[in-house]
Amino acid sequence: MKKLIVGLTLLLTFMYYNNAQAGIYIDPQLGMHLTDAEIGNTDDVGGSGYGTKLGWKTLGLSFGLDYQMMSLSSDDSNVDIDTTEMGVFVGYDLPVMVRFWAAYIFSLEGDLSSGTDYDSGSGTKIGVGYTGLPLFSLNLEMKQFNFDEDANGNSIDVDYTATVFSVSFPFTFPF
Repeated sequence: MKKLIVGLTLLLTFMYYNNAQAGIYIDPQLGMHLTDAEIGNTDDVGGSGYGTKLGWKTLGLSFGLDYQMMSLSSDDSNVDIDTTEMGVFVGYDLPVMVRFWAAYIFSLEGDLSSGTDYDSGSGTKIGVGYTGLPLFSLNLEMKQFNFDEDANGNSIDVDYTATVFSVSFPFTFPF
């Protein structure tokens, strides 16, 4: 009985701090491409990845840095690409178990297994999440990026669009 009381006390304390009104916002996530992405002329690119949002949250409004890494592979040309995204985001959690966010990605890199690397790119993404489940959120995100420079400094124009499904674990730590 004592263990049950201690466990319930810890659970309630955790739930209280998770619903804090203002504090440091951490949102780790795991995701996978829901639809085949398109990178340049290569269709049927799929894969998975992980990332996090780190920032500040107050009264439902959140903002900060967005970081994500994806490992993608192509069915057409047997080319693998690892992407790294860094950007800024702003989001809002509605009281009805739904949240929205948008991000501007200012640093985008892609490392291809064929030896060609994309070193400069930027883009945007928007997302919506369902937060009705305890401790995690189910998310859908639309991405649209453009690589504009390769590793040799040559100017290129490669577009990358994708729809990503992810599961995230948003926490707000009071400050």
